Amino acid sequence: MRLKSSKLNDDLLNNVYKDKNMSESLYESLGGTEGITNIANNVVDNHLANKSISARFTDSDVNALKKGAATFFITGTGGPNVYEGKGMLSIKV
Repeated sequence: MRLKSSKLNDDLLNNVYKDKNMSESLYESLGGTEGITNIANNVVDNHLANKSISARFTDSDVNALKKGAATFFITGTGGPNVYEGKGMLSIKV
């Protein structure tokens, strides 16, 4: 399976690897809220397109999945604390 790619994601990742001084936070290197939101949207789209796991998301609210992934990554990479979901320790799989 080939993962969905975009020029924006490729440019963002290339910028992260070029910045060897790491003067920016990971959040900034990934393009801030807009860049991370685009990456999160692509991650969710790739999961939905993956036949081996897509059934798990059949009854899911795709927009809510994308928002949850984006806010989780935004907060986790040093951006503003916008994540409102459950903590990792409280989630039972």
